[in-house]
Amino acid sequence: MKEYIIGVVIGVGIALVTIAPIRCNAQTTYIYGPQGQNLGTATKSGNTTYFYGSQGQNVGTATTSGNTTYIYGSQGQNIGTMTNPAPVFVAPSYAPNPTSLTPMYDSIFNK
Repeated sequence: MKEYIIGVVIGVGIALVTIAPIRCNAQTTYIYGPQGQNLGTATKSGNTTYFYGSQGQNVGTATTSGNTTYIYGSQGQNIGTMTNPAPVFVAPSYAPNPTSLTPMYDSIFNK
């Protein structure tokens, strides 16, 4: 019976060690004021960012879907929406140099 309990404890410990890296995917940013005072943190997990004040109190969240971010207050009330413009793709264009780089070719073919 003792061996069984030790086996279960070891098995649970291995399972926790295996699962722990999967759950630790949040990224935290510390926010400081102009005089270096702690203003709070922003923790990003997936497409949601959680904002906390300097005392650790919840001050709001922001959820991104596509190019739109929805901002909510500490009680879950809708604060606003921010939409990022779609990226503009500029195709490179080529304009030949008006001055010839092949004078020999030009002299042969009268260009």
